[in-house]
Amino acid sequence: MKNWINRSKSHIGDFIILLFDKVEGGNTLKPIVDDFAYQDILDNWDSTDLTKVTAYLNQLCDDQVAQVASPPSKMFFEFDNMNWQFTPYAALMLLTLRAQHGLENSDFEHPGFGNVTSLLLTQPVAPKKDEVLEQLVVKLHEQGFDEKALLA
Repeated sequence: MKNWINRSKSHIGDFIILLFDKVEGGNTLKPIVDDFAYQDILDNWDSTDLTKVTAYLNQLCDDQVAQVASPPSKMFFEFDNMNWQFTPYAALMLLTLRAQHGLENSDFEHPGFGNVTSLLLTQPVAPKKDEVLEQLVVKLHEQGFDEKALLA
């Protein structure tokens, strides 16, 4: 559905959505998990105290590593697939949003992920043309599919 947000009942998943909403969307969403673990990070995402920011990054990465090593739970269940296990998405999002808003980031290194700051993209990534997908879309259009009408 248009303007529909898929939210899981997990702290890190909720954090990613809430952080983006707070920074880019005007802080309109609220946590959907009980005793949300990252409210302090949301409240201070733009702190100029790099010691505090480093502590936040450590908390996000430590929690992710702990959950990868333990069975899935009600609070953290994203980490049962390869993408989430080895990529510190929450920490990268915090660092990226800070950088996009002109805030300084420390050179953050974590024992589970290495130098996380070095994983940040310094240049925007241009979308790649996928010829197979384009051929598929042409066939779909020939069969009457209209994504613009569907999304309107």
